[in-house]
Amino acid sequence: MTKEEVKNYSALDHFMRANEIKAFHGELDEIEKIKLLHPKVTFRYSISPSETLSSSPIPLDFSKAHLNVCFRVGEKDAEAAVALGPGGYLKAKQELRARKMNHEKVSLNDIISQRLSVKQNLKPNSI
Repeated sequence: MTKEEVKNYSALDHFMRANEIKAFHGELDEIEKIKLLHPKVTFRYSISPSETLSSSPIPLDFSKAHLNVCFRVGEKDAEAAVALGPGGYLKAKQELRARKMNHEKVSLNDIISQRLSVKQNLKPNSI
């Protein structure tokens, strides 16, 4: 994000962005805490939306069209989590966190797509 883009933000924009950042980091922190509290449990899959589910600042749109978007994203993310294998989706989220800390413009969807592409290229050819 450039300085010019930040200058154009309103107080509400800054508040919403801060909440987005806190929620993202808080989610990963909570997963790590849970793993520490339950060391005997194997956590194979952890997913979260790889795309924005709502264009509105208030994501409480329960219309059929909006719910269909949410279900489509959820199904896609669940399939990606299984395709990446146990822990793969969480590693993608951790990579996203690290890259965002380096101010890279990247999305979880981009990282998952890259990882799936690499994984598919590593599969041996079947006859």
